[in-house]
Amino acid sequence: MPIDETLYASPEPDHVRRNRRQRNLLRSTVPIAFVVLILTAVLSIAYFSYRSNKKAVLMLSNDVLDSLNRRVCEEVESYMSPAAHMVEIVGNVIKDDNFLFERLHEIDSLTRGIIRTYPQLASFPVADTRGNFLMPKKMPDGTIHTKLIEWQDGQPLVSWMRRNAAGIATGTEKSVDASYDPRNRTWYKGAVEKRGLFWTDVYIFYSDKKPGITASYPIRDSGGRILGALGLDFALDNLSHFLKTLRIGKTGLALILNEQGQVIAFPNPSRMMTKEQGKLRPRSIKELGDPTLLRAFNHYRISGHGHYTFDMSGIRYISMMSPLPKTMGKDWSVLMVVPEDDFVGFVASNNRNTLLLSLVIVAISAVLAILFALQSFRADKTAQMVSKWRQQLETQSTAFSQLTGKPAIFDPHQPEGMGQITEITAEVFNVERVGVWRLENENKMLVSEDIYRRENSGHTQGLELKREQYPGFLEAVQSGVFLIITHAAEDPRTAELKETYLKTLGTVAMLIAPLFLGEKVCGVLTFEKVDARTWSPEEMNFAEAVAGIISTRLSFGERDGAPKHFEKKANRGHAQDREQEPSAGEVPLTGTVKDDSDIALERGEAPDVPLDQKPSVGDLQPFAEENGAGTGTKEMTVLYAELRIHKAIAEGKPFTDAIAFIEKLTLSIGSLAGRHGISVQRMTGDTYICMSGAATGKENHAHVIAEMAMGMQRRCAQLFDEESLPMWARFGISTGQVILQRDHNGELLNFWGETVNSASIMAAYGIRGEIQVAESSYALLKADFLLQDRGSFFVEGQGEITTYLLSGKL
Repeated sequence: MPIDETLYASPEPDHVRRNRRQRNLLRSTVPIAFVVLILTAVLSIAYFSYRSNKKAVLMLSNDVLDSLNRRVCEEVESYMSPAAHMVEIVGNVIKDDNFLFERLHEIDSLTRGIIRTYPQLASFPVADTRGNFLMPKKMPDGTIHTKLIEWQDGQPLVSWMRRNAAGIATGTEKSVDASYDPRNRTWYKGAVEKRGLFWTDVYIFYSDKKPGITASYPIRDSGGRILGALGLDFALDNLSHFLKTLRIGKTGLALILNEQGQVIAFPNPSRMMTKEQGKLRPRSIKELGDPTLLRAFNHYRISGHGHYTFDMSGIRYISMMSPLPKTMGKDWSVLMVVPEDDFVGFVASNNRNTLLLSLVIVAISAVLAILFALQSFRADKTAQMVSKWRQQLETQSTAFSQLTGKPAIFDPHQPEGMGQITEITAEVFNVERVGVWRLENENKMLVSEDIYRRENSGHTQGLELKREQYPGFLEAVQSGVFLIITHAAEDPRTAELKETYLKTLGTVAMLIAPLFLGEKVCGVLTFEKVDARTWSPEEMNFAEAVAGIISTRLSFGERDGAPKHFEKKANRGHAQDREQEPSAGEVPLTGTVKDDSDIALERGEAPDVPLDQKPSVGDLQPFAEENGAGTGTKEMTVLYAELRIHKAIAEGKPFTDAIAFIEKLTLSIGSLAGRHGISVQRMTGDTYICMSGAATGKENHAHVIAEMAMGMQRRCAQLFDEESLPMWARFGISTGQVILQRDHNGELLNFWGETVNSASIMAAYGIRGEIQVAESSYALLKADFLLQDRGSFFVEGQGEITTYLLSGKL
């Protein structure tokens, strides 16, 4: 057929096109429906078979756990109860006032016999009200030695009677250790106070270094008068060895806990103890470091005893928490945890093999059906791709029209142009955030020029990402290539931002386009999405075009003498750069304008608020009535700053006018305090303290102190830099109750408390030039400020603490 006839041939009738579509539909749907029907039948049979088998096995597993629980209960009962009866029997037999002297040999023989009979017993201490003491003790080699303390003429006589394996005395040793007084021990006092059988909590035996528990009973005469007490020391390692022998599935385990989560018995006895301040103590379940056991215990704390199932790291677990008999009057429970696959794994394996054979047959049928229907689907897919491509082109064309229609876009003298670029681009890309960032300080820092957030239609400037904190990310940015990030937290180029930036803002996917001045990378354009996303080539082309517009704007600024492409230099924590003012008639791209207080400081004028201004009576209300008329507590946020001026002078250039420098620094701090409405402040030597509370009129006093700290950080960096001195300042922030003392006029006399101490520790253990924040303040700041998790470390007197570094405001 000639070409012109083909181009201009009449269109097919509607009924022809309709019939052809119906035939194509019939050819594709019938085989596919047949394959789907077979596949559905096979999968349904496999599914219901697996479900029924799994249900039966899980019911059987519950019976297994119940049986194991009964076995543990019987073991604990047989382990503890006979010896408990022994202390009651011996306590009721002894009735003499001087039983330890008159019946010494009889009591020693009786108690040694009991220890020898029950292997779980470690020792059998007996004491009277005068401090006399007798204790047969089982030694590591199996022999039983006896310790005796006799009080004569006001002096204790201490001796050890040694015996061989046959129980025959081999000698007596005198001891100089006379510091032990049984009457001060928990087992003695508990039995006397309760006037009956008493069980101690679990503790570590002093000589054996093993966990144990003591059952004690008072000794009374026929009239009921207390003559003394006796006890039986149980070593719990045998219970741990018993738990180790239990077979719970393939990898399950059991342990015994008390109500507070303290470990009583564990299959690995060495993990039951921990050292704290040089002393051994029993571990809690949290300190075992097993998240699966802790999760199971938390289920019990919420719902009580019973069976539970839960998922952990993609694995499903079965747990059971059941109470032990209260033989000792203690609320002990048995916790058993086992992976569900230990019981049902073989069911899934058999079902999987059967299903695999069935699917091979289905797959052969499916291949034939897919080959038959593929041609029809390919045409539809091509049409959809063309339609989608056309829609993207139309959207991008509209966006370019909007961009080119705004004069401020290419004018570097109009800072609102950068915000218009980020807003329009965010809407076109359908992303949560679009940001323009600049490289500063000799490429050692990436600072946000403008970040547009669609969730609140807001703009943010001034966030800083420093090379020392994110070296890998800044290296990738300076490479000058597109960074296509599908999962930012896992990608090695952006993983460093996970804790401080990505997690805070919820960013998942990123597209990062470089910005150029000539051939030099001067910054980046970033697109952020809160879900995983694959970036299409069309989107990357559009991003490259927008980056070209921003680069053109920057080049105009260079050529016309406008402020340099990103003219605001970073001062925070760096002594080599200082903040530059724009020339007359120009506005910085960041939109930062100095206020009257800044100008007054540069002229050497006094600050708006005197440094020693004291809080009013209203600032100190309300006070706790019970603390007295002049003293009270209030929740406040405390800033503690260490300004080591003498160290900076010692490390810097020769410096003569230190007094003028200190006065200038003092005036700067006072001005900042006045601007933020902070009246409670004090400066002593190189230390500056200020506080903000609810009475300042601010709803969130932590925000006030955070902004004050960042202002001090910038001002100190600038002042130290002006004198060519190294930045020597550390800042700490903490929130909590502060004790305030005032006179009868309501004026502040003094303040102190744990919160002030915590803020001082944050500064003392901080990093030069940085603001370290306690966990109490982090909870109030994390929604509006950028904070970096610094981790946990040990502080003497405080223990293990978690701190954060304040980097900027969101």
